[in-house]
Amino acid sequence: MKSRTKYLLTDDEIKKIYSKYSSESIDKINVLSNGEFNSVYLIESNDQKYVLKVGTNLLIDVMPHEKNMISNEVFWYKKIKEHTNINIPDILYHNTTKEIINADYFIMSYINGNELDIDKLETTNKLNAINEKMKIIADFHNIKSDKFGYITDRLFENWYDAIKNMVTNIKDKSLSLGKDIFNSNRLLDFIEINKEVLINVQSSAVFFDLWDSNILIDDNDYYVIDPERCFYGDPICDFVATVFTQTLEEGRDSILLYNQYSQNKIEINNETEIRYKVALGYLALIMEVEKYLRYEEDHELYKRNDGISKWLFSLI
Repeated sequence: MKSRTKYLLTDDEIKKIYSKYSSESIDKINVLSNGEFNSVYLIESNDQKYVLKVGTNLLIDVMPHEKNMISNEVFWYKKIKEHTNINIPDILYHNTTKEIINADYFIMSYINGNELDIDKLETTNKLNAINEKMKIIADFHNIKSDKFGYITDRLFENWYDAIKNMVTNIKDKSLSLGKDIFNSNRLLDFIEINKEVLINVQSSAVFFDLWDSNILIDDNDYYVIDPERCFYGDPICDFVATVFTQTLEEGRDSILLYNQYSQNKIEINNETEIRYKVALGYLALIMEVEKYLRYEEDHELYKRNDGISKWLFSLI
């Protein structure tokens, strides 16, 4: 998938990177992922498979929350392993020296599974998959903190200050690109109006990117990958990728199922709706601005981002 942020490597560069991890020779290299931000390669060596994930070239302009994303992902893989029962790959090697390429990268174990696609499943399997996804989200929220925000940026004492900073960072990025995004001001106004609601939110780990494609199924085991966009914040944010393009009331069944597994129940009330709308607005703003950094204006994904961001803002 073509994106300006992808750092495409030569086979020689990949071999040099792999040699830092293992003395075994590489038998085969393939591009692995259709993801839109990082480059991912499948390496086969001595009858074993490994995944090489490469961050963006440091010369490429990215969104504020996307800086040091490889280190952020490694941090969250470690947190998931320490504090949850969620299945994840093993990080085998992590390098931030920029000796071989001008980017961070890591090598991890390969999961021989298929991406989850709930919409294509039969009814029984679909219900089971939704159930498993809610278990994963509830377990992930067991990672707690008394701070809020991205660990690669700034951490704040409350969700109001954190989300205000996160939105302001994106607004500043849009202005640096010569784009005055009206919706960024609308969202900041909405955050300010609802300060008292946001300031009382309890912090937990937020995946914020748990789309079906980031869940792999190997036999009956579910694995989570790509926790690169995680932050500490409002747990309601994780329902943006679950209740997507719906109001929270329309996603009531997902919330009730989540509550069966979570120690911290979510009530569907006016305050929760406000928090959910803030999360929707944050994703909408990200999608509205990131299209300028990733794609040409005639690219289909530029148009996709443009359409989805408008739709999400219409919900709030």
